[in-house]
Amino acid sequence: MLSNLSGRMLACCIFVTGFVLLQPDTVNAQAEGQLSEKPIAIFYARDMSEKRMFAYAMSLSERMNFAESFRHDIAESVDVEETQPPAQDEIDGYLIYLVSGPIPNVASLTFCNIVDTAAVIRGFEADFKKEGGDSGVVRELGNDCFVVERTSQHTRPLPENADEAKIVGNGRAATSNGLTITTHEVKTTIEEKDGKRVIVHTTTRRSFHRVYDQFLYEGESEKLFDMTLPSAADISAGLSESNDLGFCVYLDRVPQPVRQLGWTMLASGIGSQLQQYDGETDTAHDMRRASGDLALAIGNAALFDIDFSDGSLTFATEDVPSIDGELRIRARNNSGLSDKLQRAVGSSRFAPILHDNAAVTGHTCVRFPEESSKALTATSDWLKESFATVFHDLPALISVGDVFSETLLGMAEHRNLELLFKVGWTEESAGVVYGGVQLHDSPQLLPGIFQLMVHVMSQLMAHPQAATGNDQMIEMIQDGDMEFIRILLPDDAAHGITESWGAHITHIYLAHQNSCLWFAMGGENAKEIIRLSVARCNESNATRTPFVSARIDMERWLAWPQDDPTGIAQMPHWLDANAWWFPPNPLLLLQGIDEMDRKPQAIMQRAFDLGGSQQFSLTLEADESGLLLQTSLGEALANHLLARVIDMGDDPEPARSGSPE
Repeated sequence: MLSNLSGRMLACCIFVTGFVLLQPDTVNAQAEGQLSEKPIAIFYARDMSEKRMFAYAMSLSERMNFAESFRHDIAESVDVEETQPPAQDEIDGYLIYLVSGPIPNVASLTFCNIVDTAAVIRGFEADFKKEGGDSGVVRELGNDCFVVERTSQHTRPLPENADEAKIVGNGRAATSNGLTITTHEVKTTIEEKDGKRVIVHTTTRRSFHRVYDQFLYEGESEKLFDMTLPSAADISAGLSESNDLGFCVYLDRVPQPVRQLGWTMLASGIGSQLQQYDGETDTAHDMRRASGDLALAIGNAALFDIDFSDGSLTFATEDVPSIDGELRIRARNNSGLSDKLQRAVGSSRFAPILHDNAAVTGHTCVRFPEESSKALTATSDWLKESFATVFHDLPALISVGDVFSETLLGMAEHRNLELLFKVGWTEESAGVVYGGVQLHDSPQLLPGIFQLMVHVMSQLMAHPQAATGNDQMIEMIQDGDMEFIRILLPDDAAHGITESWGAHITHIYLAHQNSCLWFAMGGENAKEIIRLSVARCNESNATRTPFVSARIDMERWLAWPQDDPTGIAQMPHWLDANAWWFPPNPLLLLQGIDEMDRKPQAIMQRAFDLGGSQQFSLTLEADESGLLLQTSLGEALANHLLARVIDMGDDPEPARSGSPE
């Protein structure tokens, strides 16, 4: 059972975050306009009750033998042994409806499958008893419809000489864009308590519920009682039995006038920003205008050529020890988007090394549409003009601007954007961070970059506060048959990297080979990884690859020699014991990380010892039907992610009985 639940807590948190970001404002559910006959989107989850999530988190903490105070706090605040979910195979989620009006809007309904109406009402009444007994009431309306009212009060002293007539009254329902807020009302009275007159604010909040075909629907308006609801079969038709989390978005149900309104707003908004500013040169304006036209072309295709999108997550099992996800964006048959997607697959020069022995690989390769040539050409002209203006008294640097401009013109011809990032280890290079970008076969590009870097460094060295002894920090060197720019990091910069990442980076190398600009960061021999990679890439011609791909193999990374002089092989262990953000967590990126008064616990190895895959992979591909994003997160990595979240909320020395919290 625990293996089946692996990663559920983490994935639930991520999915719920998405729900919060995507869910329409609850006010919008009070639609005075006409709701669409069918939902335009369904978001759903299977067997994802809060109690089950906490049970798994507590089990993980216990198996890893850490965060005892977390387990203690959860045991006191959450009844994980409470009754099972109301349905054996629980399904719950949101339905999103389009609302007609002067400005189209959306309304949401929540749903979950249940055993029967009586059980649901008993559950609400049990909640009221826990909250004090008189905090709420269920008003049954017949036909499996009912309203839940929750009431709360707070009081404050009546000021002296107050005008009581202006204080007493009932709150009015607010309206916005034809939508009426009817879910709550506020009543203000003046009463006498303990011999003193006080102001009493009574707030009543309502939610509207209806049971239909073994599903409980909840909305924010009485419209729920009369609207046509999807049957269990209708909901199940859009859900895959193998998925634990998922969504379906039916963009073909959005009327054409609504799409046209969206396009008009987008085009007018971007168009107004593309007007030439006072004092703006024609070259700079041409660059902005070409970029804006490209954005409009992409926006038009997205609004009119996408008909359907769906996504899913499937959790780890004993047979498949990873969390697998998929997102599909389907283009309309014979649409312009289908043709553009097929022509957008780039020609990769890094393809031969995408599956080398690196532990981390990130890669993107896209061929921009023909409209991008104008943007790149305009940018080339702007860059050439800017160098001529800024370095008007330095002919050598003006020539560098010409080289950079020529490179952009070459990119305008092939229109390929390709980026590569890797973390690897070889006997020749030791630990190294390396990669590159596909540019253009420009022989003077590397010398031009060197000249610009030397100029910038000379300006820095001329500053009164500049450190001495750095005159040899940047050099152009010849090593065998390859030319490199070698950058020696100053001691303070190298120390800063060590303090932040645990790695001992002392050298950075740049090289221009095979129409690509390469980089390598590590020790003195880091350049050897460029030599090896260039040799492998030269063995085969450019080929097609996915738009985006990423891969992390922690098992391979941790197998590297732990005495690696660059410290890159030891980085995961160092980060695990020193960096709260490791491993990167989407929730922490959204929430932010406050200053912690202690270091994180080293928990990675304990999570990995529980078993499961230690790999992560992601690919984004295109074909005539649209875009397909596929991802897989190993169970061991998911456990590590969740364990770090638990660690952040844990207190290794919690206050116990005898001292107030």
